Amino acid sequence: MRLKIYFSLFPFLVLLLSAGQTSGQSASVSGLVADSADQLPLRGAHVKLATPQDSTVQETILNDKGNFLFRNIPGGDYHLTIQFLGYATHSSQLTVKEGQEYQAGTILMGVNATELGLIEVLGKPVPVQIKGDTTEFNAAAYTTPPYSDAEELIKKLPGVEVGADGSVKAQGEEIRKVLVDGKEFFGNDPQIAMKNLPADIIDKIQIIDDQSEQAKFTGFDDGNRIKTMNIVTRPDKRVGQFGRMNASLGNQDRYSAGGNYNYRNGGNRYTVIGMTNNVNQQNFANQDLLGVMGGGGGRGRRNNDFYIGSRNGNTVTNALGVDFNGEWLEDTDISGSYFYNSASNNLDQFTNREYILGKNTNQLNQRESGSESRNFNHRVNLQVEYEIDSMNSISLRPNLSFQDHNSHRTSYSETMLSTGEALNNSRSNNFSDNSGYRFDGGMTFRHRFQKRGRTISMNIDASSNTNRSLSNNNSLNLFYKNGVENRLDTIDQLGNSESGGWGFTSRISYTEPLGEYSRLRTNYSLRNTESSSEREIYDYLVATGQYELLNTDLSNEFLNDYMYHRAGLAYQYSKEKFSVDFGMEYQHAHIENRQVFPEVFDAGRSFSSILPEASLSYEFAERQRLRLSYRTDTDAPSISQLQNVIDNSNPLNIRSGNPDLKQAFAHNFSLRYNSFDRETEQHFFASFSADFSNNRIVNSTFIASGDTTIDGHIVLGKGARFSRPENINGFYALRSHASYGKPIEALKLNVNLNTGLSHTHDVGFLNRESTWSNSYGINQGVSLHSNISENINFGAATNINFNITRNDRQAELDRNYFSQNVSVYGTYIFWKGLRVSTNFNYNYNKGYADGYDERFLLWNASVGKSFLKKENAEIRLSAYDLLNNNTNISRNVTERYIEDSRSNTLQQYFLLSINYHLRSFGSGGEGFRRGGPGGRGGRRSF
Repeated sequence: MRLKIYFSLFPFLVLLLSAGQTSGQSASVSGLVADSADQLPLRGAHVKLATPQDSTVQETILNDKGNFLFRNIPGGDYHLTIQFLGYATHSSQLTVKEGQEYQAGTILMGVNATELGLIEVLGKPVPVQIKGDTTEFNAAAYTTPPYSDAEELIKKLPGVEVGADGSVKAQGEEIRKVLVDGKEFFGNDPQIAMKNLPADIIDKIQIIDDQSEQAKFTGFDDGNRIKTMNIVTRPDKRVGQFGRMNASLGNQDRYSAGGNYNYRNGGNRYTVIGMTNNVNQQNFANQDLLGVMGGGGGRGRRNNDFYIGSRNGNTVTNALGVDFNGEWLEDTDISGSYFYNSASNNLDQFTNREYILGKNTNQLNQRESGSESRNFNHRVNLQVEYEIDSMNSISLRPNLSFQDHNSHRTSYSETMLSTGEALNNSRSNNFSDNSGYRFDGGMTFRHRFQKRGRTISMNIDASSNTNRSLSNNNSLNLFYKNGVENRLDTIDQLGNSESGGWGFTSRISYTEPLGEYSRLRTNYSLRNTESSSEREIYDYLVATGQYELLNTDLSNEFLNDYMYHRAGLAYQYSKEKFSVDFGMEYQHAHIENRQVFPEVFDAGRSFSSILPEASLSYEFAERQRLRLSYRTDTDAPSISQLQNVIDNSNPLNIRSGNPDLKQAFAHNFSLRYNSFDRETEQHFFASFSADFSNNRIVNSTFIASGDTTIDGHIVLGKGARFSRPENINGFYALRSHASYGKPIEALKLNVNLNTGLSHTHDVGFLNRESTWSNSYGINQGVSLHSNISENINFGAATNINFNITRNDRQAELDRNYFSQNVSVYGTYIFWKGLRVSTNFNYNYNKGYADGYDERFLLWNASVGKSFLKKENAEIRLSAYDLLNNNTNISRNVTERYIEDSRSNTLQQYFLLSINYHLRSFGSGGEGFRRGGPGGRGGRRSF
């Protein structure tokens, strides 16, 4: 193990030595860049220092104070170039002596009237800009009511969809990360930023296909992209404080209280948030609530977040968080956060599952369950960016989380044939107590050589986790034969399990220019993970009244080691508007499995893979861009999929692992087109993706037609199921998405259209035979949002989903189903700050199982009155679910079964609230610019 760690760190030593070799060069160039009109510093401008032969020595970005600094450069003549959106490019010649600390002084940049004309026409802000892989929306082009949160603004943007559960999709993909001014905000949690940042401090919203740190540095796409939203704040709101506080009381002992406080001073910012409520409200994501989910989803979504009416069950939530970002040390940027939450959930759920067996019959399973659960979570994130000098930089990203979860669940289920013949029923009463921690972190080192385009970088990501569980499984299971009671099984067991592991992935990359427009990249990666899982099951002994008889059939200790070496070569050609790169990697992987108990065995296998990659991007015009990419990758099985031990926690659905699994091999092809027409202000985005998989890991399900012995000793009763992961070929998925947005000036409305098409060919095993299903999905969304004024705000949206499912068993078992959601909202502020708000949500389902085909209307309304001098305080009366009609239904379709689910959810209640909004900004907020002159509410508009 030590040898592996030393081997993975060896490239770091090489890089550090190469960095040290540059430290002997002592010459430097520094300066300040400011606006020529008001002499205020600029922020974010691109600065390049090059030799007269145009061989770039260094490039940098102005810091928050408008300063730049180039260290460790040789003496000689240089060409200094500074570029900034909306300003004329600055060029000057410098002569630097060996060892000199050259002071360029204050460099004034004037506005480029031609470029500004593209940005500002008759004072009207341009709503959209396309900058490479970034789509930027100007917040000034969209109106929101006073003191709205960021979500109110974001839901009006073209191509952006905000779900009832608070999830956000942009360009057909879920937003998985939100940044504020390019910095992390409470880790990677989109929900916190959406609900705790006010709309009136936002200047721009950027939708980014963000790349890894190493890919952004080298300029070679490594395929590790994540859909990211960057919220750029207004320059005049970056010095001061803002926040909100609220407290609510209602009938049925309902309550809600919370708030946030934000302090900002240029590059330093601090945020504190907190909340407590029992009305299913949550301002954070599911990553903090593992285990709370009781199964099923709300309104067609699984594992929804806590929002009024869309969360499974009733939940009491408490949360507290702190976030900070600072530049306290020279050349160092430090950001981090701490977040705590607890959630207690009561869930009642009804499910109807139909297994597609063929032979003119199906198997039906109906389950009724109730659960109580409590979850506690602590999460700490830290990020450090250190610029050693202008040639070298390093970033550190450690994260740590702790979690405790306990639950009590009771259930009753019945299984029968579609003919009505009873197969079995089961009553269960289960307890569990789980705890665990996870640490993960990353480090990236970057070195830029004096020769333009020559770089070397190293990235290492490491993780460690441990999970412990104590559980009690108590069930009574009755099996039938020919409709008559045949056998009764009783299970009363205590389980004790522990699992965990550690691992790392390291990657070193070197780029070399081959000419003015071409570059070559070589890279090497090493990955190693070691996992362990130990499970002990004890049967209850009536004679002693204790759980002390070890059940060796259900107990197991298993170890897994996975390692790969990967080396590759890639070529890139980039000129003006066109860029193409292609390459190939060779990977050698080895999986080693070792069982320690009950029987000792070792088994290993190796895999060799060729991983091609290619991408192309072309910019047709300034606001019109096309990107294509092809990627391949492998996916190793997890230890839970490999561990060969019987899990009978659900005696009618027994599971086991498979130590003979192979790693899966995946292909992905994607195409994206993005355009914006400045004259008509039309924004259009289209994408297509195709995924294919070989050796895909799926669950093979066997349904017993009579008492059947599995693994030589476990009896599977009639109608019960046994599932085990297997490899299979043939899976593919095709998806396309298009979005269109345009303002209707005459009506002061923005119209957005979103269309999605999908086709999935799913494969699996049922009763030892391969099965397949084809599903086709059509999604159409239309939304209208007002853009009249802050005092009049309304909108309407509809989203239609039509799904077709075809299977290989028999045509009469094919299913079609349809769902539609229509939402209407409005806010009107009139006489002396009196505010009236309402929203309607109409849901319609068709094609679901009996009792699940429903339509219902959810109506919420509120009336409030603002007071104080700035009208920043409000008293409000709110009514939720006025018709007492809220329902929570979802559907899940696989190649083996169709499942409909209904859960209890929060229904009608009333709240009386008092809200206070804090806004206090100093004149220093105009102390720097970002993204060009002015901003939303600034002295110049975009």
